[in-house]
Amino acid sequence: ALCRDITERKRTADSLELFRTLVDRVNDAIEVNDPETGQFLDLNEKVCADLGYTREELLALRVSDVDPGMSPEAFQACKEKLWNTGALTMESVRRRKDGTTFPVEVNLKWVWLNRDYMVAVVRDISERKKSEAALRKNEELFRSLIENGSDLITVLNAQGVIRFQSPSSERLMGYTPEQLVGQSCFAFIHPDDIPRVQRALAQGLANPGLQVPAELRFRHQNGEWRTLQSIGTSIAGLSDEGFVVVNSRDISDTRKLEEQFRQSQKMEAIGQLAGGVAHDLNNILTVVQIQLDMLKSGTPLEAAQLESILDIEKASRRAADLTRQLLMFGRRQAAQKANLDLNAIVTNITKMIQRILGEDIGIHISYAPRPLPVHADAGMMEQVLMNLAVNARDAMPGGGRLVIETALVELDGFAAAQRPQARPGRFACLSVSDTGRGIPPEILPRIFEPFFTTKDVGKGTGLGLATVFGIAQQHDGWINAYSEVGNGSTFRLYLPLQIVATNAETEVQPGDVRGGTETILLVEDEQSLRVLTRDVLTRLGYRVLEATTGVSALDVWKEHRQEIRLLLTDLVMPDGVSGRELAKQLGEADPKLKVIYTSGYSRDVAGQNFPLQDGVNFLSKPFQAAKLAQAIRNCLDG
Repeated sequence: ALCRDITERKRTADSLELFRTLVDRVNDAIEVNDPETGQFLDLNEKVCADLGYTREELLALRVSDVDPGMSPEAFQACKEKLWNTGALTMESVRRRKDGTTFPVEVNLKWVWLNRDYMVAVVRDISERKKSEAALRKNEELFRSLIENGSDLITVLNAQGVIRFQSPSSERLMGYTPEQLVGQSCFAFIHPDDIPRVQRALAQGLANPGLQVPAELRFRHQNGEWRTLQSIGTSIAGLSDEGFVVVNSRDISDTRKLEEQFRQSQKMEAIGQLAGGVAHDLNNILTVVQIQLDMLKSGTPLEAAQLESILDIEKASRRAADLTRQLLMFGRRQAAQKANLDLNAIVTNITKMIQRILGEDIGIHISYAPRPLPVHADAGMMEQVLMNLAVNARDAMPGGGRLVIETALVELDGFAAAQRPQARPGRFACLSVSDTGRGIPPEILPRIFEPFFTTKDVGKGTGLGLATVFGIAQQHDGWINAYSEVGNGSTFRLYLPLQIVATNAETEVQPGDVRGGTETILLVEDEQSLRVLTRDVLTRLGYRVLEATTGVSALDVWKEHRQEIRLLLTDLVMPDGVSGRELAKQLGEADPKLKVIYTSGYSRDVAGQNFPLQDGVNFLSKPFQAAKLAQAIRNCLDG
C-alpha cells in the first residue's frame, strides 16, 4: 500500500469550496472572461439570476451576447484601456435572456494566474438610476421655481456675504446674480436698517431652524429704495462659514398703498370733524349776523358805531367763507354743478391768475385739443385754480414758471390700482406745475390736511389745499401731488369726463320784509340762536312757541295744536327725533302745517332724501334777519 498525506490538498479543496460559496452568495455579479474572445470562463450564481440563463448556457456565450454595446471594436478598446490602467469602472447595459435590459456598473480588473483573465464585478444600478432621475427632476423643478419665482432667494454666510442669489434679483432689483454674489448684503441695505438686519442675522445663526423675520430697505440698481419683507433660516452643518437662507418679497407698492389708505382714512375723519366744527360755527355766525341786522335797523347809529358794525360784518362774512371751505372739505357743502368745458374755465380765470402771480412769474397754458366736458361747479373749479396758483406763487419767491395744462386721460385697471382714490375710465385732467423749491417728502403726505401750513403766521389759513381736496371729492374725482425738493411741484386734478343733466331751480325773489300774527313753533337746540330768533320773530308780530328738542316740540304741539301755523326747526336735533321726523309726525296730524328747515349744512347735503328750496322751506346758516323774515312770509303765504 502506498500512503500519501493529503491534508494540505484537503485544506485547499475546502478553501476553494468556501471561496466558491462566498462568491456565489455575494450581491454583485462576478464574471471571468477570456481577454481574447470575451468568452465567459466562470461566473457566480448572481450572474445567472440577473440574466435568466443557466450556468451552462452562459459559459457558452460571450460578453457581447449579453451586453448590446460591447461590439468587437468596443471590447478591444476596453481591453486596451484595462491593460494600461489595471482597473476600469464604467456604466453599461445588460440584456436578459427574455430580451429586457437594465443598467449596470462594471468594475474590471486584469488578473494573471497561469494566464490572463478579465474579472468583472457587475452591479445592477436600476434603482440608483431611478433615484438619480428623480433627483434631477426635483433639481430642475427647484431651479425653475427659483428662477421664475416672484421672491428673492439669497444665501448668506455668518458675515452677511452673499453666497447665492436667485435670478429673480435682476427682474426685481436690477442686479444680475453675478453682480451680487461675493458682495456684502449690508452694502445694499439702507444704513438705518443695518443694525436691525445684523441682529436678525445673529439671532438666526444662534437658533438653526428658527424663522427670523425682518423688514428692510434694499437699494435698487436705479438708486431707489425698495422695501423687502424677509424671512431668514439658518441651516446648521451645511457650511463652516454659516449658511442662512433668506426669502424676500418686495412689498414697496403694498406699503405705499397701505400708507395712502391710512391717509385716506385720516382725511375722511378730519373731513367729518371739519364738517361738525363748521356746523356749530354757523350757528354762532347766525347769531352774529342777526344781531348786526337788529343793530342797524334800530336806533340811528353814529358814524363810528356804524363803521364798527360794518367791520364786524366783514369779519363775519370772512368767517362764513371759512366755514364754507370747511364744509366743502368735509363734503357737507354741495356744489352747484352744471355742464362746463374745463378748457373754458381755465380761459376765464387766466387774467386773474396772472395778476396774482405778478410779473416775475411766467405762466404757460396748454389746452387739450378738444373740449373737456365735465359736470362741475364753475366757482369751485376757479377756486381750485386760484388756490393752486397762490401756493405756486408762494413756492417761487424769486420768480419762476407756472404751467397749467388740461388733458384727456384714460385709465385702465392697472393704472387705477396704483392710487386708492383712482378708478378706471376717462377723465379730464387739470395739471398745475411750478418750478419752486418743492415739498419735502416728510411733509408731502400732510399737505391736504386742514389748518396744516408751512407758511408764516398770518400768511395762510391752511385750508387752501384742504379745500381743493374737498372739491375734488365732491366732484367724484381726486387730486394727486408730486414734488421733489428743488425741482418744483405738480398737482393733478382728475374729474369724470361725463355730462349729467341738471334741473334748474327757481330762485326766490325777496319782497318787502313784513311780519304777521301767526303762531310759529320754533325748535332749536342752540339756546343763543333760539332766543335771538324768537326776539326777531316777536318784533315782526308773530307769536313764538319754543322747544329745545324734537321730543319737547311734540309736547308743545299737543297743547297748542290748533294755534300753530308754521314749524321752524333745525334738521339736526338731539334726543333721537330729527327735524325731518318731527315735521313728518306733525304733518300727519295737520297736513296744512307749513314747515321751514334750518341747517348749518348746505341745502343739497341737508336735503338729500327730500326736496328743499332756499328761502321757501329751507334756510342755510348763517342767515340774516331779513332773509329769515322773508322766508317765513313766503312760506305762510305760499
